[in-house]
Amino acid sequence: ATTEIYALSLHDALPISTLQLHGAHDTCTLPEVARSSQRHVTGLYEWRSVPDVGHFPHLEAPGLVTTELMHWCKED
Repeated sequence: ATTEIYALSLHDALPISTLQLHGAHDTCTLPEVARSSQRHVTGLYEWRSVPDVGHFPHLEAPGLVTTELMHWCKED
């Protein structure tokens, strides 16, 4: 039931800008699967691979993730 509610909540794409950071060595979520998240937004969508990290970029490379976020926020 929880999965169905979640799936229904993603029915309409959101009109928001999105930056998706993905660890280059993530073995939990394949890049092509993660990139499919783009269909859930109609705003600007940007994908960036974070080198030398896995599934938890914000924990494995917090400085790099912060820099990417700050750079992206200034662009928008």
